[in-house]
Amino acid sequence: MKRKDFISTTILATLGVTIPMQAYPFLDINQKTSKLSDFEKRLTPVGRALEFEGYYVWCNSPIQGPDGKTHVFFSRY
Repeated sequence: MKRKDFISTTILATLGVTIPMQAYPFLDINQKTSKLSDFEKRLTPVGRALEFEGYYVWCNSPIQGPDGKTHVFFSRY
């Protein structure tokens, strides 16, 4: 085995073992749900809030205007 191949293999093997161990706290569902407030636990999805026939809609950004109305900015394709 050449030195370059050995180093590449060693680095990849180390990353393969280390990355999942570092990501575990972020992927632990029980840890995430225990930090949720009571309000967050009561939230439920409402489905698509904004859609136009024949378009894909994404990046909905509701903004409260000075007139008290809520304006929704979005992208469509």
